[in-house]
Amino acid sequence: MSSRPLPPPGFVAARIRRGRYIFLKPPDREPLALVCAGYEVCEPDFFVDRPSFQWHAVEFLESGSWDVRQEERWVSAAAGTIVVYGPNQAGGIRAAGRGPHGKYSAELDPTYEDLWHEKGQIGKTVVTLCHHLRAHSQAPD
Repeated sequence: MSSRPLPPPGFVAARIRRGRYIFLKPPDREPLALVCAGYEVCEPDFFVDRPSFQWHAVEFLESGSWDVRQEERWVSAAAGTIVVYGPNQAGGIRAAGRGPHGKYSAELDPTYEDLWHEKGQIGKTVVTLCHHLRAHSQAPD
């Protein structure tokens, strides 16, 4: 039986009511290696603000009202919003209002980042990942 990697220290943000995650060891030489995916139900005071992140993160805000950081300012975001951040790119998400606040996430290995950005692949990949996560994940009760 093979063991799955554990999340790095500090990976899972504080103020998570319930979460379900899968952590994978990325295969070699894959331009879009998935290293983690999950679903979180966040507390009403959930807040994460990272100056950078070791992977490319794609977050699909499934339910609730949110604020997301775009460069130096915070803007309102409704359910259905997709948030992307990663290496050398700040990202922040905070719950707004009473909730419930649910979100799906996928983290991708940035090793072959140039391939990911070629010919608009980033947008196509983000949309495909979010549809796949929503269609094939069952949120925890």
